[in-house]
Amino acid sequence: MTASANIVFGEPRASYLQLFTDWAKSERGLGDDEAREYATRLTSIAVGLGQGYIAQSALFREFDGPAYLAMARELLPH
Repeated sequence: MTASANIVFGEPRASYLQLFTDWAKSERGLGDDEAREYATRLTSIAVGLGQGYIAQSALFREFDGPAYLAMARELLPH
């Protein structure tokens, strides 16, 4: 990660990683290493969804934020 990206996204990314690691252990029954690997992959997707929301809300007048978030909830594991 570049220094500027780390300043902006480092803390939320670390929070996602911890949250998803804990979730993968408790809900998917994964061991520590497997949960961390799963969480790392899922975190990349979650950060991308956030960036997509920000970009589209800035670029497209017709962007439907609530629909975007509803679809994100549908796509992400729960």
